[in-house]
Amino acid sequence: MRYRIFLLFFFALLPTSLVWAAPAQRAFSDWQVTCNNQNFCVARNTGDHNGLVMTLSRSAGAHTDAVLRIERGGLKSPEASEGEIAPRLLLDGEPLALSGDKWRISPWLLVTDDTATITAFLQMIQEGKAITLRDGDQTISLSGLKAALLFIDAQQKRVGSETAWIKKGDEPPLSVPPAPALKEVAVVN
Repeated sequence: MRYRIFLLFFFALLPTSLVWAAPAQRAFSDWQVTCNNQNFCVARNTGDHNGLVMTLSRSAGAHTDAVLRIERGGLKSPEASEGEIAPRLLLDGEPLALSGDKWRISPWLLVTDDTATITAFLQMIQEGKAITLRDGDQTISLSGLKAALLFIDAQQKRVGSETAWIKKGDEPPLSVPPAPALKEVAVVN
């Protein structure tokens, strides 16, 4: 009898624990995506980038709090004579024009947190092969980027909504579920 009560209690609590999101990490060719238990996701290029890194992060929920960074770095600092990266960016060998005025540009870093700018940039590059720097061997392979973005959309349950990066739909932003609840932590003194 005691075991039956235990099993009944266990199965009664099982569905409530499924409300919490599990962290996820996946690799898609030259991209890696990591999502925490709040469905905050980060995608980053991996592989032979030689110090040219693109990082894209986005929070869960209806608000599209996202940040896109392209930076030149690595184990050693870039040479001062190397020049700024913004005018040297190439998409498949052609100059990559950064649209909009919402970019914060410094010599070795480009950042934007403007949703429309990020969406337009991703639409422009997602079918490309690589972003490179003129007069350098730095490269951001775009192989796997589209799959990584779709994984983020699916993880945050955005597929079919206006806020999806890949499979957009007609669902309004408020159809995207909020960040999952955090587990309670007991304070022990």
